[in-house]
Amino acid sequence: MKRRLLCLAALAVWAGTALAVNFPYGTYVYAGSVKNYRNEVIGADPDLKVQAVKTNGVVLATTTITAPTASGLNYRLEIPVSSESSDRSAALGEVLNCVILGRTRAVSCEPFPPVAEANAVRHVDLMYATTTDLPYGTNGTARVSDEYLAGIGYLMRAYGHDQYDPAADWDGDGVDNYSEYRAGTNPFDASDRLRITAFGPASGHMALQFEYAGGHLYGLQSARTLDRPEWMVQRFKVDARDAADRATVAMDEPDDEVGVMTLYVAPEPDAAGGFYRIEVK
Repeated sequence: MKRRLLCLAALAVWAGTALAVNFPYGTYVYAGSVKNYRNEVIGADPDLKVQAVKTNGVVLATTTITAPTASGLNYRLEIPVSSESSDRSAALGEVLNCVILGRTRAVSCEPFPPVAEANAVRHVDLMYATTTDLPYGTNGTARVSDEYLAGIGYLMRAYGHDQYDPAADWDGDGVDNYSEYRAGTNPFDASDRLRITAFGPASGHMALQFEYAGGHLYGLQSARTLDRPEWMVQRFKVDARDAADRATVAMDEPDDEVGVMTLYVAPEPDAAGGFYRIEVK
C-alpha cells in the first residue's frame, strides 16, 4: 500500500509539472504590403522595419522591408505560437501591436488581427507615410513633397503665388494650406475641405459621413464640450455589423480619388451629447 501511495504522489507531482509547460504550436504569419502615403508599395529598404509587439512592449518578431514579390508583398512576420502567452510567443486569440521603424522615427499602425491559428498566414497591408519631403515654413516643420507642389504648380502660378506658404489660407475656407495638403484637399477650392457632411442615428449607432481622399489615413476624435475641449481618440466601426471597433481607417485608393466614408459610433447611454471631428494621421 505504501508503495502505491508513493507512486500516486509522484504521478500527481509529474502531472502538475506538465500542466505548467508552454507547448509550442508553430507560427502564425502576418504578410502583406507596406505602402507610402501615395498608396504605392515601398521597395526594398534595409532601414525600414516592421515589428509585432506584445501589449507589454516585448517585441516578438521583426522583419526588414524587402523587394516586393509579384503580388506586391514586401514584409513577412513569423509569430511563434504556444499554448500560453509569454515573452517569446503569443497565445491563440492574442492581439499584437504593429510598429514600423524608419530611419528617424517609429510609427504605430492599427493593431494586427488576433492570432487565429498555428501554421497559417494572414494578409495585412500597412501604411507608412514618410516625411522625407522638403521643409517649408519659418521653422521647417511643415514637410511637403515636391511632387505635390508640382501638381498644384499651375494653380499657384494662375493665382500669382511663386512660393508655397504652409501657413496661408489661399482659398479662405479657414483651413491653412498645410492642413489641406495633409488632408488631400484642394487649397484653391473653398468647397473642398475635410469635414463631416452628415450626422445622425443609423443601425443602433451614430453615423458620421465625410469626404475622403485616397492614400490617406483617418481617425476620429470626440469631446464633451467645445468650451476648452479635451479631444480624445474615438473608436468606431466602418460597418455597423463589425464585431470590433477601430481607431483608424486607411483609404487605399490613389490619392487623386475621393469618396464618401461612413463611420459608426456606439452611443453612450449616460452621455448628454458630444462633438466629433475627423483627424488625418
